[in-house]
Amino acid sequence: QIKEKAHNIAFACLKDWVDKKTEFLFNPTGEWQAVNSCGAADSGVTGRKLVVQFYGGYPGAQMGGGAVVNKTPEKVDCSAAFGARHVAKNIVAAGLADKCSVQIAYAIGVARPFSIYVNTFGTGKLPDRKLEKLIEQVFDLTPAGMIVKFDLLNSNIYRKIPVTLFLDDYRWEKTDMVKKLQAAAK
Repeated sequence: QIKEKAHNIAFACLKDWVDKKTEFLFNPTGEWQAVNSCGAADSGVTGRKLVVQFYGGYPGAQMGGGAVVNKTPEKVDCSAAFGARHVAKNIVAAGLADKCSVQIAYAIGVARPFSIYVNTFGTGKLPDRKLEKLIEQVFDLTPAGMIVKFDLLNSNIYRKIPVTLFLDDYRWEKTDMVKKLQAAAK
């Protein structure tokens, strides 16, 4: 009943910006769980921030402010950061752009991203919106899908990241989706 009232209020306030496809998510996970598959759901320090960890502040790398190290892979701070990098590298390797930034947005408790944004800085061989649709077709960007693809339950990864940054042979660094992207782009 509370969710229905909140929905009606939100819809009334935002009626000029929404349509029949618009969804409002109010506490989609339900009751908070103190434990997840890796132990305590929210424990430990936050770690080195993503922008420092990944790119040392490269201006094209826009980050949400989370951290990879000391996060469980179910948290998109970790898995989606790797996923976005993997997608961008594959788009460039597939020859679909010379530069690529990928932003992915999630709602807590909803597995699929609710937004994928691509910016190729004018270098795309296809419109950025078309690349966003290709990403949805080709990549599994659910936390569970990325955990499996990138072997994120392997604790050795997290021991190496602070030392190697992302200059190692991690699965998210591979350009293994090039052919699928090229085929989907035709």
